[in-house]
This record gives sequence, structure tokens and C-alpha cells, in this order.
Amino acid sequence: MNGPQLLQPATRLGPAIVRSVIIALLLSSAACIFLAPLAMPGGYSWLYHSISESAAQGLRHAWIARMGFLLFGLAVLWLALQRRPHWARGTYWMMLVFAVCMFGTAAFSHKPWLPGAPVDAMEDLLHSVTATGMGFAFTLGVVARWLQRGPDQPRSRRFDLAAILAATLLVPVGGALPAVGGLLQRLMFAVAYLWFGHEALVPEPGKPGQRAV
Repeated sequence: MNGPQLLQPATRLGPAIVRSVIIALLLSSAACIFLAPLAMPGGYSWLYHSISESAAQGLRHAWIARMGFLLFGLAVLWLALQRRPHWARGTYWMMLVFAVCMFGTAAFSHKPWLPGAPVDAMEDLLHSVTATGMGFAFTLGVVARWLQRGPDQPRSRRFDLAAILAATLLVPVGGALPAVGGLLQRLMFAVAYLWFGHEALVPEPGKPGQRAV
């Protein structure tokens, strides 16, 4: 068995099963991310506190959001391997980077938002690096996918464009409007979940191997 076959778990299962598993991972991740605020102590607000702050250092129940990051990374990793014959090279590699950065975001936690809690500054820095890398990787990967699509996929191209605009606009707007920064970040995550779900479910026209960009 050669190396590429080891990197293609999707080839050993039926496409419908693979799609179902990826969608289940995405849905499970979204449930963890969007329900995590319910387990937070008083003072946490999903409107202005970030997702990462619901997975902060030393925080009880932080494992919920961290599990959401981990499941998201697993879903994207498997999807990238499954879609490799169809995705542009830029999309494939950027989504692998996205998955690795998502694993790093789960492993390294944001500084605590509770007053007086001890802080590991290095862990917080590593979390910021992986979270930033994740955002850039997603945007660049979607751009490559948008450039790859042909005129026979107008709906998917519009979806790509909406994801690109959301990824590039929501983050700076959230920084400028911290009172709703948490809400806008969750909206960005929702867009990402929908984009990956769309990629998992929509059949690819044409034959494998058309991997420009």
C-alpha cells in the first residue's frame, strides 16, 4: 500500500457514508461552539465575548468549546482528503492548514477573561497565532475554490463570494464594534460551517483531476 492510499480514508468507505460522517462532525462541532456559552459562569456574554474565551485557560467547562474546535478540525481534514481530486491545489493545502490550525486552537487556550485568574501568556500567544492562521487559511482556500469553479456552478460561486466577504469583513467590524464582537465571530463560524457543509454535500461536476489554481 503506497503513501497516497494511506492519506485517503474516504476511498475505503462509500461516498454517502463519508458525507454523513463529515456532516455529523460539523454539526457536533457547531453544537459545542454555540451551546458553550450556556455553561459559562455569570458575566460571560455571547454578544461580546469571543468563542475562544468560552474555551479559556482555567475555565470550568472550557472543554465544550475546545471539543468544538477539535471536531471542526477533524471534519475539515477528512473533507480535504476526500475532495482532493476535485479541489484546487490552493484550496486543498489551505484547508489542511485550516485543520491543523484548528487543532492548535483547541490545544492552546485563550487567556482567561475572569478577573484575577492566572494567565499563561505563551499559551495565549500560540492560541492567537493558530486562530489567525486559521482565518487566513480559510479565506485563501475559498478564494482558490472560487477561482477554480466554472460558469456551470453559479450558485456555488456566489456562496464562495459570500464566504470570502464574511471572512474579510466580519473580523475587522467585530474589532471596531466590540459590543457585538462575539456575535459577529459566531456569524463567521456559521458561514464557515455552511461552506464546508456545502462542499461535502454538493456533487462535483466533471471528472476528477481538474485541479487548477
